[in-house]
Amino acid sequence: MAYEVRHGRPEDHAALAAFTEDTFEWGDYVADAYPAWLDDPAIEVIVVEHDVDGPVAVATLKQPGPRQAWMAAARVHPDHRRKGLASMMNDTGVAWARERGDRVARLLIEDWNEAPQRQVEGLGYRRTSRWWHATRDGLSADPNPLRNGGPRVPGPERLEPATAMGPADAWPVWERSGLIRAARGLIGFHWTFWQLTLDDLVGLARRGLLWSAPSGWVVAEARDGTLEIAWLCAADADVDRLLRACVDLAVGEGLDRLGVFAPIHPPVGEALVRLGLETFGVDIWEKPL
Repeated sequence: MAYEVRHGRPEDHAALAAFTEDTFEWGDYVADAYPAWLDDPAIEVIVVEHDVDGPVAVATLKQPGPRQAWMAAARVHPDHRRKGLASMMNDTGVAWARERGDRVARLLIEDWNEAPQRQVEGLGYRRTSRWWHATRDGLSADPNPLRNGGPRVPGPERLEPATAMGPADAWPVWERSGLIRAARGLIGFHWTFWQLTLDDLVGLARRGLLWSAPSGWVVAEARDGTLEIAWLCAADADVDRLLRACVDLAVGEGLDRLGVFAPIHPPVGEALVRLGLETFGVDIWEKPL
């Protein structure tokens, strides 16, 4: 059997969709996302083609930050697993990233998923930070952040769109915080992680995604009925109030779900539990180029 690693093509869509429909219990997003990936000049689509069966594996590569590569969405046809195809795609992505001058490649693996952890370790990656993806559904039906069953009691603070000085005010707090150390300086936005810079924060503020409260700042975006929190900036003692303000913001915006990406850090974990969010762990792996 012969395999070829190449750029994705529009005619690959049907074959890739056929084996990615039931990747997870809830299905998969690859079939719906594939055409948009091809249309996005910021995304490189990597496909493995088998000489008989056609396209049997897919992955993506992009550059979310300067000289930083992000590898994601690796899928392999069940009949072609354990043949090294994921490693072939990763090696190709790394080679393409080196060609454009990237200095580091990163990817995400669930903390329970041991097989890909062993695989990327063998490729020279190391785990550099650990994160929670925390969610809470049914905010409109059960809006009380303290889960006490009584009438809604808003938190002591409110999040407002950040002023023009918001990024400059937030940055020194971020640089001194326990969160930056736990996050290794990364931000997790749309399931993509990169090293946050002040320029990034300014750009997010211009898009209306930076919010502030007396306790700190968040990057928050409403998507598909969910308020997604991509970045938290606060002193440890203030994290609880800031996250409670996130719940209030979601309810105030008429959203039924809250999602939070946050580094595993004790004050954050305690606040997430108090506010009734369910968490699962993901790890960020990194390889110098």
